[in-house]
Amino acid sequence: MGTSDGASAPEMLVGQLTSSTTSEIEPDRSAGFKFVLVMEFGERSLQEALTHDHIAGKDFFAIRKMGSDLAHALAHVHSKNRIHADFKPLNAMRPSSTWLLIDMDVMCFIGKEFGSKQPSSGYCPPEMAKLLLAATDVKTGKVATEKLAEYKASVSYDLWSFGAVLFNLCFGTSLFNTDQNDNISLRDLGALATWTVASLNRRIDEANKPPTDDFIAAAALIKKLLVSDPDERRKSFEEGCEMSSVLKHPFFRADVELGLELVTEQLNRIENEQLKQTAMLAAIIERTETIVGLQRSTISQLNEHSSALRACIQVMRAVI
Repeated sequence: MGTSDGASAPEMLVGQLTSSTTSEIEPDRSAGFKFVLVMEFGERSLQEALTHDHIAGKDFFAIRKMGSDLAHALAHVHSKNRIHADFKPLNAMRPSSTWLLIDMDVMCFIGKEFGSKQPSSGYCPPEMAKLLLAATDVKTGKVATEKLAEYKASVSYDLWSFGAVLFNLCFGTSLFNTDQNDNISLRDLGALATWTVASLNRRIDEANKPPTDDFIAAAALIKKLLVSDPDERRKSFEEGCEMSSVLKHPFFRADVELGLELVTEQLNRIENEQLKQTAMLAAIIERTETIVGLQRSTISQLNEHSSALRACIQVMRAVI
């Protein structure tokens, strides 16, 4: 898939096959496909890179390159009013130096009904996980794919998938254990369907990474991408150019510093903590003043009792 900023990409040929070019694939005509997409031979998939290149959570230069290439590719798809709808490591390929998207069979038009092809549940967002749960026969595990049409395609879908892949790249572990088809168990599907902020915070905490600028920036971006509500997820980025907006995040900046946004976020956290501490201090002062007031009252009462006692002593002495 070519990129929206004119980055180099393999030439693609989309055309109807003639009888002279279909002799070797004649048995597959029953599938009903009239067209073929021809791309340059892929040197390596992102899944292979994750498994063999040992970059996850270590080589942030390579991680940013991969993420940038694939974000541009998704931005190109969105510019054509479509979503990929099955973005995952197996569907990212590097023909030469640029990472591209493959496997467009789940792709659909934005705002239109989802197709009948089942997406990989390991990288789908919570809103699709809910539909997959409802469409799955618990006994047989079979999915009634016609029910997936209830979902209207949104860029939010690809934002989540991108976040799930980025989490794997940055923290060295996937959100859920997947099978060979990148699907997750019904139990995990239920956890995905009920995803919360706490769910992600636990995943980040369990990754046990040091608080370096790279990991802090990665976590800040991922927390925007892996938001359970699809509308809120999309609102975190500029409408109409969401993936380009993702690339403006400090994580993808060349200087690899926290940047103004992260500094602002940190300052906000510090300010909130200061407000909490100020509130606690005010409460302590109030309690201290109350105690001081009680002490003063007690001393005053003791003085009164002491005066009364001295008067009594004087009367008793006079009587004696």
